[in-house]
Amino acid sequence: MSNKFTANLFSGFGLLDKFNISTKIVTLIAIPTIASLFSMAIIVSTKMNDLEVTTRVNSLVEYVVNTSSLLHELQKERGTSAVFTGSRGSQMQGELEIQKRATDLALTNFNEFQAGFNPDEYGQELKNNLTLVKQYLLELDSKRTAVIALTISKPDIVKYYTNINSLLVNSFQNAGLLAKHKDLLTPVSSIVNLIGAKELAGIERAQMSTICATNRPIDIPTFEKWMTVWKGQTTLLNNFEYQADKSVREFYNQRMSGSVNSNVVDIRNTLMAKSQTGRFGHTGGETFSITTKRIDLLKTVEDFQTKYILELSNTILSNAKSS
Repeated sequence: MSNKFTANLFSGFGLLDKFNISTKIVTLIAIPTIASLFSMAIIVSTKMNDLEVTTRVNSLVEYVVNTSSLLHELQKERGTSAVFTGSRGSQMQGELEIQKRATDLALTNFNEFQAGFNPDEYGQELKNNLTLVKQYLLELDSKRTAVIALTISKPDIVKYYTNINSLLVNSFQNAGLLAKHKDLLTPVSSIVNLIGAKELAGIERAQMSTICATNRPIDIPTFEKWMTVWKGQTTLLNNFEYQADKSVREFYNQRMSGSVNSNVVDIRNTLMAKSQTGRFGHTGGETFSITTKRIDLLKTVEDFQTKYILELSNTILSNAKSS
């Protein structure tokens, strides 16, 4: 299954709009996970010496580590923008301005890293994804202006951010497919599953926050898309846990076992129970805050795992240089 199909999943679920809810969920689960992509598509090269392989892999791991911070902030800006536009400017204006500054800082760091990163060395797909990301980012200021002026719809602004994020997630998949070292295949695959799950969690945050901001019954298309991203998270998080190192799994389970996760479950249950009536009892801002705390926990797990992978990659590279 190509990355283009996966991109359709993240880019507003355009392809899945043609199907009913059960078909969407089955389709999502049937999409090859990163684990399958690795097992089917990657054969560890025996022609390249260890130093050449590990130097290349180390650079790709650093790319994922550095770029994931921008993805995280764009996910949050998507959510605050969705609530602001969905409430016709009555909610989260202050939070949106704060989030823009956080995104700008991450974007500065991203650009600085990109100045020393040559995508030409890592294949056409990764290069194309990055080229499209940079083209979309050129529109960021105008999109922000349209949000504040309320001249762009909530679906359109969510689609804009989701297009960027799906390209970044796809670029991580590209990097993972190129990380052809036997000791890094599984951990890199695991973190890409986690990043994919966190992107779906970000989409769900925007969906749930907007539903609560409008406070009306949930229409069928919105309900189906929400179910798709919810179940998609479960699938990808299961894949992540299956592939993660024991220390990463233990950290994940410890971080996600408290009230933050259960609070999100409570809101989900409320929206399910009152889907046909509305009047959910939560504002968009409250829902955004609660779901953000869960995503922030996922980010701490992502940071923990990227540190583990980077240390492992550096050790492999050091050993290759000394051998």
